[in-house]
Amino acid sequence: MNIFIDLDGPILNNMPRLYSVYFNLVNALGFKPLSESYYWKLKRACINEETILRKTGCFDQKFIQAYIKQRIENIENKEYLSLNKVTDRCLNSLRFLSKQGNLILVTARKSKENLMWELKQKGLYSYFKKVLCDFNDTITAWELKFDLINRFVGHINANDIIIGDTEAEILCGKKLGIYSIGVANGIRNSRQLSVLKPDMIVKNLTGVVRSWAKIGKEAE
Repeated sequence: MNIFIDLDGPILNNMPRLYSVYFNLVNALGFKPLSESYYWKLKRACINEETILRKTGCFDQKFIQAYIKQRIENIENKEYLSLNKVTDRCLNSLRFLSKQGNLILVTARKSKENLMWELKQKGLYSYFKKVLCDFNDTITAWELKFDLINRFVGHINANDIIIGDTEAEILCGKKLGIYSIGVANGIRNSRQLSVLKPDMIVKNLTGVVRSWAKIGKEAE
């Protein structure tokens, strides 16, 4: 059995990183940043960075373009990646899942080199059978993950599982015809995830472990 899992959200709390990039760039452009709680509220409501900038008081397209460009360049720097935090009890959950099947990380990152550095720095790398990553802003996130899985995984089984905190994993799972689990401790809450109709919604990865017997029966 393959268990596909997203990185940012289920495994890593990336809010400190995202907010730090926003805060530093907005300051550099001469604007007053929004509070961290309000920024996160907007991100969870699917508000894009350009709209967040406008709410910050930046309406000049020149500044907005400069921000977007610098954000892309900076967001995967090791300095910022080091701000990502491993979620509570995550390692125990990964240890459990890695014993149930082929645990495969599927994530959208531009720099595989920095991704591998981060996984090793945070003690995560050894849990994964494969690490799949790519970046393509011309297609949706679910299409990117669907393509990665089809390219690099030999065979998809009906009882395979995908775990993630956004529509990317849920829609990818539906397209693949596999069992999808929404994790509500990332950028989407339970209400937002329920609209996507995953096969199961849990609070965090610990919830996946606790529900494993039920998941196994439903995924058959």
